Amino acid sequence: MNADDRSLPSTPLTAREHDILRLLEQGLTDSEIAETLVLTVGTVKWYNRQIYDKLGVRNRVQAAAAAQRLREAGSQPYARHASAGVESRHNLPAQVTSFIGRRETLAQVTALLGSARLITLTGPPGTGKTRLALEVARALADRYRDGVRFVPLAPVGDPQLVMNSIAQALDVKESRAPLERALKADLQARHMLLVLDNFEHVLDAALLLSDLLAAAPDLALLVTSRETLRLYGEHEFPVPPLDLPPRTTRPTAADVRASEAVQLFVQRAQAASPGFALADDNAPAVAAICAHLDGLPLAIELAAARVRFYALQNLLVRLSSRLEALRDGPRDLPARQRTLRATLRWSYDLLGDEERRLFARLGIFSGTWTLDDARAVCGTGLSLDVAQGVESLLNKNLLRQEQVAPGERRTVMLETMREYALEKLAERGEVAALRERHARHFLALAERAAQAFQGPDESRWLATLELAHDNLRAALQWSVEQADAAPIGFRLIGSLARFWELRGHLDEGRAWWAKVGSVHPAAPTRDYAAALRGIGGLAYLQCDYATCRTMCDEALAIYRALDDSRMVAELLIVLGEVATEVGDYEAAPALFEQSYAIMRALGDSSGIAWVLAQLGFGALRVGALREAWAWLEEGLAGYEREDDKVGAALALSGLGEIALREDRLDEADALLEKSLLLRRQLDFPWGIAATLGSLAWVALRQGDVDRAVTILRESLTIRLAIDDKGGVAWCLEKLAEIASLDGDAGRAARIYGAAAALRARMNSIIDPADQPAYERMLARLRVALTPEVFGAVWAEGQSMSLAQVVDYSLGEG
Repeated sequence: MNADDRSLPSTPLTAREHDILRLLEQGLTDSEIAETLVLTVGTVKWYNRQIYDKLGVRNRVQAAAAAQRLREAGSQPYARHASAGVESRHNLPAQVTSFIGRRETLAQVTALLGSARLITLTGPPGTGKTRLALEVARALADRYRDGVRFVPLAPVGDPQLVMNSIAQALDVKESRAPLERALKADLQARHMLLVLDNFEHVLDAALLLSDLLAAAPDLALLVTSRETLRLYGEHEFPVPPLDLPPRTTRPTAADVRASEAVQLFVQRAQAASPGFALADDNAPAVAAICAHLDGLPLAIELAAARVRFYALQNLLVRLSSRLEALRDGPRDLPARQRTLRATLRWSYDLLGDEERRLFARLGIFSGTWTLDDARAVCGTGLSLDVAQGVESLLNKNLLRQEQVAPGERRTVMLETMREYALEKLAERGEVAALRERHARHFLALAERAAQAFQGPDESRWLATLELAHDNLRAALQWSVEQADAAPIGFRLIGSLARFWELRGHLDEGRAWWAKVGSVHPAAPTRDYAAALRGIGGLAYLQCDYATCRTMCDEALAIYRALDDSRMVAELLIVLGEVATEVGDYEAAPALFEQSYAIMRALGDSSGIAWVLAQLGFGALRVGALREAWAWLEEGLAGYEREDDKVGAALALSGLGEIALREDRLDEADALLEKSLLLRRQLDFPWGIAATLGSLAWVALRQGDVDRAVTILRESLTIRLAIDDKGGVAWCLEKLAEIASLDGDAGRAARIYGAAAALRARMNSIIDPADQPAYERMLARLRVALTPEVFGAVWAEGQSMSLAQVVDYSLGEG
């Protein structure tokens, strides 16, 4: 470790701590900082101590000096965002070619972003809107505290999925909260630039952008679209074509070299044919080609890629005739769009017959795809080897590859190309057959993934489905549009439910069910029951227990009729979990025990581990700790044999809580840390928050109040983001206990009152195992305050809003 490394804070500062440190550097007093940030002076002092500890200093003068040293060393002494950690400043796709020209345009857009929060780059296809937006974003990555995020919308066919795409780019997980609320909560504290690419086909989602800007005052949006969004405060910036060379009779290389269009043509031509060079003898042809293509970057790139096949004069002749043929295209299309269409047609006509057929078929894919996908969906009846055909189309710049992970590349067709390819596919009369083949191929992928879940390959399959998600959406859409394809939709939903669950696509999964599930089968089928079970599980995670129970009861009846013991046992577990959540502690064990008997009879080790863990949690909630330990310990062993990390983390958290309740605090801490590690690896927000809560409880029992508050703060932050109100109430009750231990009985009673009101709104109860301690605490507070005062402050707490009580409980209000 070098000296600069030693100067870095061991734990990054939060955004709030960074704001306070900045004001400390400016010489503001604690009172002035409190007034500026709308905090109490006590809260500012608390934050000061956190900052000093993290920077390893003793006072504000030393803190300011440390921050200055870090900046001079090029380091940032703070975490840019709670969920960002030390992530990259941006997720912009790497560019394999240099940015040509547009320096003035780049400067204009960059300057405009200094005063405007919503800029829309408009222009026809191929004008270079995306590339300009990426270059602007890359130039401004350091201007925004939380960096830049790129959201490609070309694969998104439904405006309702724009929010999901933004959330995915920001790594916002939906759990119990509606996704829009979670997204707004995540963006509220961010100082960030979002680049939304290809918005023209999802314009119905424009109001979402207005809502996000209203919720996040430090958010800026850079949008590319063929037309404006028509939102208040929007600044349209029409992207001009590239500079053309001067019109002269016989231009020389020197005459045309300064032209941006010529520079782009030369660079791309050299990539296609390394021996190509701009010279006086070819300058007139190069200038003429660029002029014929109106300076549109995409058209120029397509033309330049052909210099290895045609002499420039021949290329100019072919290109000129193609463009002339389409000058009488639809009058309602912009002239440049008609020119681009001519370029696309020209490029398509240069292909061999089988290459054309493959190109048209590849338009059926949405988003990225693999060579195996192309072979399976597009190879039938094709005499051309698919791999050779794809390679040829890549070389001709009709396809491109993207690196989606280290060592893993996938292929994609530019959206403009894809639209043209689909037109050609329709002309061939192959759309219906290809869409069905595509849907069945991705159904098979989803079903293979479902078979591998809850095992050692689960993470790999989850990543695979994430990459294929756009194509899976297209398959689901096909199942909705086809009158007889609902069974395919049921199979897709049943197979994708766990993927949606673990990757946080809860709202989206339920939205697909609203479309697919509207068609009821004439007779209940296994696939329909699987879809019911899967969507019921998503409803459970969103605390919609009534819907979950209804759907699972219906699925249970179908599986009983089909005599499918395994699925009957699984549904009994889910129904037992629902019973536990609503406080039916008598019904839950009976359901678990029925499931356990079936799983044992089947010898299903994975199912046995699951039901054992649930039996353990059921016993834990009523205080039967020895029984709970036995169930959970046996369940953990089963999960570990199956290499099921999700289940193992669950069992470890339960065992840690039992050890905590039995005062084996070191053991509890170790078990919970293991659970937390697994849940962080899985990036499972609800699980992370739950385990953090238990770790805070351990710290509190150990007398480390500061650590308990710090951990509770993190747990509470996550739970607020995912709208886990039950978890929020639990955290508030622990903070109330801390206030009581500090001798502030009035504060404790207010927080307890607020938590009780929150639980009442959810019909949530405190577990029987915790009820005696809870009642004792309230009794002590009544004595300390007198019953009359206790009642008054309890009522005050119940009248507080959630935001108010959270700030109050954390000392911020």
